[in-house]
Amino acid sequence: MIMRNTYDSLWNGRRDNLFIGNNILIDLKTSENNQILYVFNLNENNQEITVFSELFSGSILRNLFTNVLTQINDGQVTIQTNSLEAMFFIIED
Repeated sequence: MIMRNTYDSLWNGRRDNLFIGNNILIDLKTSENNQILYVFNLNENNQEITVFSELFSGSILRNLFTNVLTQINDGQVTIQTNSLEAMFFIIED
């Protein structure tokens, strides 16, 4: 609930599905205040996922669980996911 209360895009934002298939779900939630990318890997093995979107408002993803930063380059970013993992990122400048 803390994450939901902190980032209004999770409950009050526009939802754009960026990818669904092969047991992977990637959505982007956007509000006036923030943008959250969430990635669900429902596979039983680790995955490397490249996400393409012209909707990203910044150049960095910050993992909301680990604070690890990942660079967005030309509207794309590659994310390493563990099996059966959900990841939430805020998009920052």
